[in-house]
Amino acid sequence: MVNFINLLKIHENDLINMKKLLSLLSTITIAGSGMSGIVANSPYQKQEQLENINYKRQKRSNNENNKINITKIVITTNGIVRSDGIILNNKVYFGSADNKVYEYDPATGQQKIVIITEVEVWSSGVILNNKVYFGSSDNKVYEYDPATGQQKIVITTNNSQSIRSSGVIFNNKIYFGSGDKNVYEYDPSTEQQKIVIKSKWRLVSSGVVLNNKLYFGSADGNIYEYSEYYLDSNLGRINDNSDNAILNELNYLNPDLDISQLEIISKTNNSAIVKIKDNLNDDIINIYYLIKNEQNKIINLNELIKNAIFFKFRDENLI
Repeated sequence: MVNFINLLKIHENDLINMKKLLSLLSTITIAGSGMSGIVANSPYQKQEQLENINYKRQKRSNNENNKINITKIVITTNGIVRSDGIILNNKVYFGSADNKVYEYDPATGQQKIVIITEVEVWSSGVILNNKVYFGSSDNKVYEYDPATGQQKIVITTNNSQSIRSSGVIFNNKIYFGSGDKNVYEYDPSTEQQKIVIKSKWRLVSSGVVLNNKLYFGSADGNIYEYSEYYLDSNLGRINDNSDNAILNELNYLNPDLDISQLEIISKTNNSAIVKIKDNLNDDIINIYYLIKNEQNKIINLNELIKNAIFFKFRDENLI
């Protein structure tokens, strides 16, 4: 019985030694005529590699199943936060009902106040030219410049009505709806503001842009469309100053213009005033032109025909 057990141990040792030998042979290279290569790949080594791959896959799968969700407070204000927030230069900005706009920098974990208004800030804000803009219920829109750290008022609306619109960017200008029933435009290049939409009730909508047109919803139940069009209004010389001649030449110079939406409300020998139909703004278009001198000449077609026949007969008969 003892000899049998010893025999098993000998066979077991032989197997272990054989496994080591095969593993060693798999790394021996044959040198000859400048060539080298692998002698053999041990089946045991392949099995170990396969087991190692399966282990790593299982470990990765276990990590995915053990994801940790982390929630923490990064900005603390003294009021309700209804602002959606905006992102600029890897920092986040939120308005608060405590009359302030806050900045949070994830890189440093620090928060700071960047805008102080007179009343709460519901607006989510917009970004243009590396600056942030927030509307406030104090009827103003504020600009904050990350480069200088300065704030300033860029839009002031009427009647102390709140601005809860988050604003929208259109053609490098800023647009905010206001509680005074208007949509305001601010042009950073000129630092000027103006009203571009007049509605019948409050404008809380933030607005959207599509196909070079701006859309704002109003509490009056309507959606308003606003667009800008730079018109070539100098027609040059035209045959006459009839409505058709003016509008057709205007359309020729401005192919995208829908002349069916235009009406001429007055005209002279060298200018006309054109109004856009169904335009809620009172804008008018001034058109300029010169009437060709040939328009006063009377053309006698019968005389032209007679002359043509005469000259044709003369040329054919060499008179």
